[in-house]
Amino acid sequence: MAIPLPGTPIIIDLGSAYVKVGFAGDPTPRFVFPTMIGTERYKAIMVDVGARNLYVGNDAMKMRGVLKVSYPIERGVIKDWEGYYEILNYLFYSLLRIEDLSQYPVVYTESLFVQPDIKEYIARVLFETHGVKSLIFVPTPFLSLFSVGLTTGLVIESGDGTTWIVPIINGKIVQEAVQRLNLAGMDAVS
Repeated sequence: MAIPLPGTPIIIDLGSAYVKVGFAGDPTPRFVFPTMIGTERYKAIMVDVGARNLYVGNDAMKMRGVLKVSYPIERGVIKDWEGYYEILNYLFYSLLRIEDLSQYPVVYTESLFVQPDIKEYIARVLFETHGVKSLIFVPTPFLSLFSVGLTTGLVIESGDGTTWIVPIINGKIVQEAVQRLNLAGMDAVS
């Protein structure tokens, strides 16, 4: 896959279970991988693997039997900032293979009611560490509603760890009516 022209927005959705990343205009994300980090559990077993001591996404999933696996995001909240940072490095430099991020704006999907200090820290990481051109945070319920051409509706999003019920009227979230349930995919009973 060719890298789109500079100026084409990169769309990033970092969820509790999966990371989805791609470019605006693509019909589907270019890459979808598990939101997981793996580090060496047994050094003696890992000798012939090479100098790698950190695995991200599908690589961590394949090697999970001999790795200590962690999930940096739980129920929509970033719990491990180092792991989060490694996921960003992986998607920008290993998957998208973009050398100069200053040429690409970023659309970053966010959960509802993210604390302003968390958003500020994420923005600082993207601007100062990765050097992105520009950044916009977009709540996922808006994207769900807008994707079907509507500005008014009731959005029910159920992810890996959280379910949101979000009424939107004329493109504005009715804040006092939003409901969050810590019941979602990871809580399924078989």
